[in-house]
Amino acid sequence: MVTVWESCPAVKRRLERVSGAWVFTGTHNPLVPSCENLAGGATVDEFVEWFLGVDPKQVQPVLEFEAQSLRSALGSL
Repeated sequence: MVTVWESCPAVKRRLERVSGAWVFTGTHNPLVPSCENLAGGATVDEFVEWFLGVDPKQVQPVLEFEAQSLRSALGSL
């Protein structure tokens, strides 16, 4: 399953920045390692402390977007 991040306003991708990785909008914090920390049990408060520049209000839409992507993928099986 591939998430289509273009539809999520909380993240952005610019090929000339961070090697083209998806980042939280307005930051240079890559999305994948960030989400791995959350999946590993980090709280949102811990997460925003570790990844300076990420607003807690950006984290929720990313999690909801990924959850919706998973629901869509699983629903099509």
